[in-house]
Amino acid sequence: MEGLRNEKIELSFQHVNIDIEKIVHDKAYETLLKIKELVENDSLNDFDCIEEIINVFDNIGGVRYRHDFG
Repeated sequence: MEGLRNEKIELSFQHVNIDIEKIVHDKAYETLLKIKELVENDSLNDFDCIEEIINVFDNIGGVRYRHDFG
């Protein structure tokens, strides 16, 4: 198993057609719309707006942020 550590693995499915670029584009667009909505929300103060934007990124996963407002 140790010898496989740096090997690239590819999977293919004959009858599955997935457009990864479209999925990534749609997720990015959805994320930008959420951020736009937060920035335009006048009921949020600056601190809360930034905190909510960080939550948006936390929720899409795979993104690590370091922030300590305490």
